[in-house]
Formats: sequence, structure tokens, C-alpha cells
Amino acid sequence: MKDREYKDAWQTLKEEKMNNYITWQNAEKRDDLLRMDSLDGTNEFSNLLSDLEDE
Repeated sequence: MKDREYKDAWQTLKEEKMNNYITWQNAEKRDDLLRMDSLDGTNEFSNLLSDLEDE
């Protein structure tokens, strides 16, 4: 796989996990997603949590 394909696969996996978290709010998935944020240097999941808390 090329770098771009890995990045696309990573992003797809992360988006699926975030959608599952919204649906099920599974604590185990939360830890996974916070770790993924840390590994890829983004705050996508942290921002999602913040948005959910604001609702």
C-alpha cells in the first residue's frame, strides 16, 4: 500500500469508530479514539466529544 492509501484507511477507520461511538457511546471505543487522536496528531475525536457535551 502507498502512504496515501494508509492515510485513507486510517481516516476511514477513525470515522467509523467515531460514528459507532456516537451511536453506542462505548467507553472502550473512547479510549481507542483518544489514542488515535494522539497518534495522528489531530483532535477530531476530542472536538466531537466537546460538541456532544454542548448539545
